[in-house]
Amino acid sequence: MERQRGWLIDLQRLLKPAQEKESDPKPTSQQIETRVDRYLVKLEQDNDLDETDQAIAQHIITTFRNRWWGLFVCYDFPGLPATNNDLESFFGRLKTNQRRITGHKSVNSFVLRYGAYAAFVDLSES
Repeated sequence: MERQRGWLIDLQRLLKPAQEKESDPKPTSQQIETRVDRYLVKLEQDNDLDETDQAIAQHIITTFRNRWWGLFVCYDFPGLPATNNDLESFFGRLKTNQRRITGHKSVNSFVLRYGAYAAFVDLSES
């Protein structure tokens, strides 16, 4: 389990490299992509893995490869977040507020009715 956790920590460090100094240039998406690709290839070719480790390594590799097309875009555009967690949290708050206001369990009709303009309808959001 420690070995598997180590793979994820290594990948996290590759995806979010620490800068030595503030003046150091930030790595480009191509540099990050190359580093992650090398790591995944090395992981795939590791012959010291037991059956469980091989299955988990293959799952990690497949998961990364399936998301490859959009995984590195954030490095080329300053200010573009690497995840959409903040956006998902915003919509979660919006839906919670609507449930509180209407008393309904589901807010699907609200979302369908207002769509992208839902944030303008909820006065509790700034």
